[in-house]
Amino acid sequence: MKNMMTKWFLAPVLLLSLAAGGCVSTEGGNNSSAGDSPSAPSAASNDPVAAVKGKKAPDFTLTSLYGKEESLSNYKGTPVVINFWASWCPPCRSEMPDLNEFAKEYEGRVAVLGVNLTFNDKEADVQKLVQKLDIKFPILLDKNPSHAAAAAYGIQPIPATFFIDKDGNIADVLIGAARSKNDFVKRVEPLLK
Repeated sequence: MKNMMTKWFLAPVLLLSLAAGGCVSTEGGNNSSAGDSPSAPSAASNDPVAAVKGKKAPDFTLTSLYGKEESLSNYKGTPVVINFWASWCPPCRSEMPDLNEFAKEYEGRVAVLGVNLTFNDKEADVQKLVQKLDIKFPILLDKNPSHAAAAAYGIQPIPATFFIDKDGNIADVLIGAARSKNDFVKRVEPLLK
């Protein structure tokens, strides 16, 4: 069942990812911009985000940077913003201050979870960046060799941000870096009504 859930996420999200740009995560650590890849297939025009909207968000349990276990299912009844990122990814780093400001502004109304792709990152680099940017929302480490959370959401490239409604369904997806805090706000506001 879990494999089927992953498959319906992979195809549409990957197509959108190719079209949107961002950082490409590779196991060998050689990271390149999506701009280096061939142009996206024309199927991307079929709105792959629409293909996942309304679907149940895959649950996951990961350990935070500070050792606390967190599960998506713990937040049922609250809108959740899940941001997949890595410290070596320039677009990820550029959107972090806006995401941090958004998280502070919506604290108590929306849960923000940063999922670091630690299987392709160094925990010390993650810690350094979190401290430098004074990030206050939970940073979860996806260190599992099978890339548990990232694989369940079909993440490639990063950053990728999923907006989950109170019932645990995917309401929206932002592939690539947010241009401003407003990119997060406009996707969350409908979830608060």
